[in-house]
Amino acid sequence: MDNDIKKNICSMSNQELFDIVRFNTQDYTIDAIAIAKEEIKIRDLNHKQIDEIINEAETSISVKKYIFRDTTILTKALIISIKIMVVFSIITLPFDYKEIGVIWGCLFIPILFLFFSWVYKSNSNVKALGAINMKYTPGWSVGWFFTPFLYKPYFIMEELWRSSQDPDNWGLFKSPSYILYWWLLWIGFFIFAGETRVFSLSLALTHTGIGIIITKIVGIIAFVLTFKLVNEIFNMQQSKYLTLTSPNNKTLID
Repeated sequence: MDNDIKKNICSMSNQELFDIVRFNTQDYTIDAIAIAKEEIKIRDLNHKQIDEIINEAETSISVKKYIFRDTTILTKALIISIKIMVVFSIITLPFDYKEIGVIWGCLFIPILFLFFSWVYKSNSNVKALGAINMKYTPGWSVGWFFTPFLYKPYFIMEELWRSSQDPDNWGLFKSPSYILYWWLLWIGFFIFAGETRVFSLSLALTHTGIGIIITKIVGIIAFVLTFKLVNEIFNMQQSKYLTLTSPNNKTLID
């Protein structure tokens, strides 16, 4: 029996041997792990080969941990909500937010919910597509928006954009500059909104007519850039998913 086990282990590929000694040790006996380690020494794998095997294994684990889920309906709902908000903001451009605060809040709160749901699922999806070594998890990609660290959302979204462009080599790419402008505009909008009561239904914005219009224009541009950001990330992920969809990759989608 022991000879059969040794024979089976020795016939394994390099990847399978490293699965035993590094990633799945809980599934094997001490003797089996020892045989696998000895076989690795016999094969005299150099450090470069070992690193390549480990990277392949980590990529495989990442894909297995995260399941690609279709976000088409969620994305469409978010984009439609943003378009409605932009049209409403343009129509009510001269009005004080005190006059339209309730309606504005009823439109804005669902957008927040849809956006954060979309960020969470998009972050998870890009990992299912093969992106590894990302700094932000799906949970924290949303959680950082609710902290005083105002710079974090920018880095979250630019990482998501880069990893969606090419999950396998995302660290080689730069994000477009408009993502920085997008976040600076949102910070500016909330500052101009005044008194930090941006989530209440009685928003107290600048009282002068020009101030109200400027604040709304900043908000409109921020919403337009949000639409652009969401649309680009969604399309890049969908394109990557379609290229991976084949009889050999059925486990990507749930």
